[in-house]
Amino acid sequence: IDHIEGRWRLTWNPLKLTVEYLRIGRINARLPAAPSAKPSLPQNLRIPLALALNAISLKELTVNQGLSTYEFAGLSAHGESDGVQHTLIVERLDTPYGMAGANLRLNGDRPFALSGAVEMAGSFQKERYQLDLSLSGTLEAIGIDVRASGDKLSGQGLIKATPFAAVPFERIELSVDHINPKAFSA
Repeated sequence: IDHIEGRWRLTWNPLKLTVEYLRIGRINARLPAAPSAKPSLPQNLRIPLALALNAISLKELTVNQGLSTYEFAGLSAHGESDGVQHTLIVERLDTPYGMAGANLRLNGDRPFALSGAVEMAGSFQKERYQLDLSLSGTLEAIGIDVRASGDKLSGQGLIKATPFAAVPFERIELSVDHINPKAFSA
């Protein structure tokens, strides 16, 4: 981390950490090439205090994993938690695939109910696209409703992800029009 600044306060009754702002410069992170063990569903995702994240920003994040490098920039986010109900709003994040935003909610008690929406817009091979994902279900069985549009692209889909199961997907249904498979070749 090359730079970090912020302002926060802790109140005791009720116990709450309020982060007025947190500004982070550049982070260079190295991750192992592959996870050493399959992740398991946690017992709970509670935090011991209420939390208010009023303004979080990150200039640049470089993630190195094995031989791959991913760069993210321009994060602007805020969120809150009462210790059990967690909310995160990503107003903007520039990713290698385009500009993203998200509105996510998660319950910290099993079965970890979740809901939210993710948007991503960008261009690939000089063609613009927009992806809209609606999330529902639980952390163990995530329902993802997918909508895709663009200059020529049109599509929709339903995915049931099971990230803690032996098979990470229970169901994938996709219907896409006007996609060029050549665009994905090296």
